[in-house]
Amino acid sequence: MLSVLVLALTLFPTPPDAQTGYGTGWEILTTLLAPAIVPIVYMGLLLDMLMTRIWISSAQGAERRRLKGILIFETLLAIAMLVAWLPFFLSIGKGP
Repeated sequence: MLSVLVLALTLFPTPPDAQTGYGTGWEILTTLLAPAIVPIVYMGLLLDMLMTRIWISSAQGAERRRLKGILIFETLLAIAMLVAWLPFFLSIGKGP
């Protein structure tokens, strides 16, 4: 479930030059809601990666390989999300 949310947020990042939309519909989702939840979801993903690493330490055999695959997938998602959203968050610091 977390991976689906991360993937959706990664595929549809807010552009750095986007104007905040206080209207109705999709502009609220893309300019207000998504930028607010991205840091929370990203930290949740990192916490999930940490917990996966903890489970790997006590797993053996096929379960260990499965958990390593999950960890690699989550790492790739975290990198993709960072690359997709970094321009937006860097543009916030520059101002108008």
